[in-house]
Parts: sequence; C-alpha cells; structure tokens
Amino acid sequence: MAAQSVARSDSIAAFIPALELLVTEAMDEWKVPGLAVAVVQNGEVALARARGLRDVEAGLKVTTDTQFLIGSVTKSFTSTASRWGETVRT
Repeated sequence: MAAQSVARSDSIAAFIPALELLVTEAMDEWKVPGLAVAVVQNGEVALARARGLRDVEAGLKVTTDTQFLIGSVTKSFTSTASRWGETVRT
C-alpha cells in the first residue's frame, strides 16, 4: 500500500489499524479499485493514505495527490459536518 503520513498525531495512532481494516473491507465489498483517505484533526492533516489503482487498465496507482471527481457527494459531506456543529466552508 502506498502510504504517506502528514503530521501524525499520537491521538489518532490507536485509530489507524481500525481505519485500515475498514478501508480494506469496504474496498473489497464495494469492489473499489482505488481511493485516498485523509483524517483532519484540529484543522491539520493528521493522516493521508492512498490505496489501489486510479486507472486499472494502465495500472496507475492512486497517490495522495490524485484528484477524484466526486460530483454531488459534497452535499452529504456538508450535511454530515453541519450535524456535528462544525462550520462548513464551501
């Protein structure tokens, strides 16, 4: 797995194995060829990970710099953040 950690915090260290397992299981179940995951803590990237392929036919790997087209999914992100009482910037 391609991995990059940015400003890794001790407070998320215990969370990482469970997150890795969740990502692996979700990728298998949903047949996701590649993805990137970030954990933001206190306004800073605490963890960034990339897994799988961004182009299966060409065998190109996902990196933490890969840009994904996410369409209207941002609406659910905004809704979730607002439920947690966070300030939402769009």
